[in-house]
Amino acid sequence: MPLLTIVGKTDGALILNAFYEMEKKFPDNFQLIVHEEAGHFLHREAPDFFIKALQRRFNKH
Repeated sequence: MPLLTIVGKTDGALILNAFYEMEKKFPDNFQLIVHEEAGHFLHREAPDFFIKALQRRFNKH
């Protein structure tokens, strides 16, 4: 099952290393997109980035 994860690098509620490990273990089914400046509410802090990430992912199929 494909999984898209979009996170903000400054999110204090998540441990990004866990996502980096998932990316290594599931290279074909896991896509990680990290916004360098956004935090936990990425969709509100960087809505254009969030929407474009979704569009890129779902326009591929």
